[in-house]
Amino acid sequence: MTQPQAPGPDEIQRGPASRASWAELARAMGAAFEGYAVTFPLSPEWMESYCRRNDIQLELSRLWTTSQGEPLAFALLGLRGDTAWVGAFGLATALRGRRLARPLLDELLEQALQAGATRVQLEVLQPNPAARHLYASAGFKTLREVSFLFAPPLSRLHEPQMGPVDPAELPPPDPALIWQRQLPMSYLLALQNPRGWVRYRLENKKAVVAEVSEAKILELACREIQMRHAGHEPTLPNESVDSPLYTEAIRLGWRERARQEAMELELQCL
Repeated sequence: MTQPQAPGPDEIQRGPASRASWAELARAMGAAFEGYAVTFPLSPEWMESYCRRNDIQLELSRLWTTSQGEPLAFALLGLRGDTAWVGAFGLATALRGRRLARPLLDELLEQALQAGATRVQLEVLQPNPAARHLYASAGFKTLREVSFLFAPPLSRLHEPQMGPVDPAELPPPDPALIWQRQLPMSYLLALQNPRGWVRYRLENKKAVVAEVSEAKILELACREIQMRHAGHEPTLPNESVDSPLYTEAIRLGWRERARQEAMELELQCL
């Protein structure tokens, strides 16, 4: 991607992300994450789906551009009740190293505060010390270490051992679940048998596990998902490394894609 010539701070066009199309937002996110270890399938369709399922409020999110509309900085803000979540944050390479990340973050936090949020959550890659320092300098505290996990190839079931069930018929979701797994029921599928249950969603050839009743059912649940949805790889996004589910996943040979720190800021501390 061709980078725009770095403008002066007064030349940056600042505004809500709602002024851009899905294609323009996908392009802005690509510029913000260029060179990062983790990449995303940045199509307009993916961008729209990502924002909708994560309750991203585009009128609260921020987009900085040149006067010609070239993306310079990008920050997404989700909102559920009084909790906000930073769904993406980054600067194009033209702006990096110019002490502009903190002004962008301050803009985003001000939007969260005005929207009635009392706390803001995010996840930051451990191999990104600059971002971790930025968030810590703004008052964010680390809650826990989390890992993004992918299932290994599993032996196939010869016949179903779990049956479909309405996700709403299962116990309420754990309120401690990380943001990306606190999905509305309309996004979820569910399977159940007398031993337990699993909630999950299908996305971009992945079966994203939102929640299981207990760790010991993980292997059966993922084998069932693979039988029912051939070609969809089970994943566990941002599972706490201290959890029984993480321990079971590692025992079963799941591989780690990334380690992150889950952080939170109490807005009344600002």
